[in-house]
Amino acid sequence: MPQSSVSEDGATLLYVERMTTHFVSFATTVLAAFFPIFLSDYWAPEGVDSTTYLAYSTSVTNALVAVMSPIMV
Repeated sequence: MPQSSVSEDGATLLYVERMTTHFVSFATTVLAAFFPIFLSDYWAPEGVDSTTYLAYSTSVTNALVAVMSPIMV
């Protein structure tokens, strides 16, 4: 007797949920640990706080996502 596709759908859902969780944790690690160090070492000139560039880049990225999200759906 063939198996029901419900179990396959459930497995796929669990797989997607697991990968989403891993991606979010990776993105959080990069944003919280890597970007501030990178910005302070390479992008911020003397006398400028690197957090300013982090805030600008985050704001621009959020604005792009907000503008493009209706288009991409």
